[in-house]
Amino acid sequence: MKRLLTGTAFLFALGAAVCVPAFAASAPAPGSELRARIVTLLGDYGRKDADGIVAMLDPAEAVVMGTASTEVATTPAAIRALLESDFRGWDRSRFGDLRNYSVRASGDIATAFFDVPWTATAGSGDRSYVLRVASTWHWDGASWRLAQWTNAVVTVPAQR
Repeated sequence: MKRLLTGTAFLFALGAAVCVPAFAASAPAPGSELRARIVTLLGDYGRKDADGIVAMLDPAEAVVMGTASTEVATTPAAIRALLESDFRGWDRSRFGDLRNYSVRASGDIATAFFDVPWTATAGSGDRSYVLRVASTWHWDGASWRLAQWTNAVVTVPAQR
């Protein structure tokens, strides 16, 4: 019986040694690669490139929620329509550097929270905001794909 347990323990250890690295390799730490994907997405948005953003979506499922209560999109076509509606609200825009950037990951899922300054120009006037973004990303075996996105405009507390 002792020999059987030793053999079983060996097989379990061997299986763990083979399986654990395969699982760990399935999704890289989201570090700079995920941050680069976010910067690319923001650049696409600033250039009004709906195709670039839709290409980043997780094909299994993606949800984008805007700042209006009616802005909830759950299909690539609906997300594209939401983007194109946004794009009609300004002529050009630019984003600043990410701030308060925080990433957490487990397996093939990562969340990224951050603030980003955004300036939009409509006609001859600029409007500047700080957007607070919450996003979820899914590793598809080759890249981080956008699964969920929402943002809010950061407000300045009233002076007392």
